[in-house]
Amino acid sequence: MISEEFEQHYNARLAVPDHATWFDAWKTESAAARQTLACQLDIAYDSEEKGNLDFFPATEKTSARPGLIFIHGGYWKAMDKSDYSWIARPWVQQGVHVLVINYMLCPKATIGEIVNQTRRGYRWIVDHSATLGLDSSRLTLVGHSAGAHLAATILTDPELPAPSAILGLSGIYDLTPLVQTSMNQELHLDEPTARALSPLLSDPPQKKCRLHFYDGGLESIGFHHQTNALAQAWNAEAYGQLPGLHHFSILDPLKDEKSMLFQQCKRLIENVA
Repeated sequence: MISEEFEQHYNARLAVPDHATWFDAWKTESAAARQTLACQLDIAYDSEEKGNLDFFPATEKTSARPGLIFIHGGYWKAMDKSDYSWIARPWVQQGVHVLVINYMLCPKATIGEIVNQTRRGYRWIVDHSATLGLDSSRLTLVGHSAGAHLAATILTDPELPAPSAILGLSGIYDLTPLVQTSMNQELHLDEPTARALSPLLSDPPQKKCRLHFYDGGLESIGFHHQTNALAQAWNAEAYGQLPGLHHFSILDPLKDEKSMLFQQCKRLIENVA
C-alpha cells in the first residue's frame, strides 16, 4: 500500500516538475565533455551488465593524483554514467582524476546486487590505482541520491579499504520508507530487505573517513531527516541543508569553483581541513 506521506517525502521527481529539463541539460553537457576532455570510456570493472566506468585523467599528471569517484543517482532504476561526464570538467583542471561508475538498474537487478556491484567497482579502482595514476590514499566518493546510498554502503563493507572521504548529496540511507512508495514497483523491496540495505540501520563504520552529507534546502523533510540522521549517527564532519537547492540543482555547485560545496569538496579531495 502506498503511503501518501512517504510519497510526498521521497518522490523527488514529483517535487521537481521540470526534472526532465535537468536530465536533458546533463546529457548535452556530458556529450560536450566527452568530446573535449581526455577520457577512457567504458572501462570494464565487472563481467555483469553495466559493470564499467569512465575515466577522465587530470590535466596535470606529474605525480599520483587524487581521485574523485562519482556514483550517480536515479533511484537505483534510472540514469547512466554517460549522463554525468560533465562532472569531470572543472575537476580535471584542478589536478584531480575523475571516475564515473556505472551499475545495473532495478528492476532487472535488485538493490542488493547493485550494492555488491558498486563495491566491486570501487575495489577495482583501488586495485588499479597505480596503473591509473591515482593516489589511493586520496580517493573521495561523491554520491548523489541513490549514489549517496551506494557510497555509504562502500564504507560499511568490512572487506573494503575506506576512501579518504565521502560527500553524500540528497541520499536515502534508511530504505524502509520506500516500501510504501510508488517507486517500489521497480525496487521490489520488502521490510527486512530494506532494513538490511540501510546504512543508517547498520552499525556505524569504525574506519577513518571524512564525511560530509547534504541535501537541498528546497527538498522535503524526508530528505532532510535522512541527511541529518546519518550524519549524526556516523559523527560526520559537516552536514545540513544547502539553501535554495532542490534534489537536482544540488549538483550545480560542483561545477562552480566559487561555491561553498565546490570548495568543501576540494578540501576533502586535498585532505585539508
